[in-house]
Amino acid sequence: MKAIVLALALIAGVSAVPQRNFAAGFAKDQRNLIETIIENIVKLVINGIQARGLDPLYVESAEGSYTLFGLEDVFSATGSVSELAFEGSSNIVINEITYNLFGGNINLDFTLPKLSGSAGMFK
Repeated sequence: MKAIVLALALIAGVSAVPQRNFAAGFAKDQRNLIETIIENIVKLVINGIQARGLDPLYVESAEGSYTLFGLEDVFSATGSVSELAFEGSSNIVINEITYNLFGGNINLDFTLPKLSGSAGMFK
């Protein structure tokens, strides 16, 4: 009788020990790696925008024309702008990044909270 109780206690003790799920741990590590890579790419984009002087962007005046495949009869456009101001393009805020290792899906939720632009004249 004591042997049966001892065996049941031993089985219960072994069953109560938490087991590691290596596949879930690997998936979580992989997901965190992908999320970190995406965050770093977004930071590189932000730094690139700022390094090139594109935020804030100010153009005193510009004009141009465009023709579709060099055929003026099909489509052509001309335009000009003065006092163009655009700022906030480097204010990228990442709200959430989710990566599903098994489905291969990446969901990126971000906002540009202080994006603004104006033009003195556009024609």
